[in-house]
Amino acid sequence: MSETIVRNQYDQLASVYDLRWKSYITNTLSFLKAWAEISQTDTILDVACGTGEFERLLLAEYLSQRIVGVDISEKMLAIAKQKCSAYPQVSLCIYLEKF
Repeated sequence: MSETIVRNQYDQLASVYDLRWKSYITNTLSFLKAWAEISQTDTILDVACGTGEFERLLLAEYLSQRIVGVDISEKMLAIAKQKCSAYPQVSLCIYLEKF
């Protein structure tokens, strides 16, 4: 599947993604957070950050958590940026592969 096709699919899902995958997101990200043993002094790189739910989960515990999120979908990132807008230490970037 090409990068453009994947990007378009996630752009189309962005507005309903959190609602559609709520249970899965809650369970997997909560498990990941506990498993990774993230401390408030860590800087987190979240590849394929989507709508920023992992960022939201981390920031609920550590308001000053430094996070860099990267995603292929501009529309998913737009939602993540809204969720993280009050946190200047969170940087969210679009992934654009150019060869």
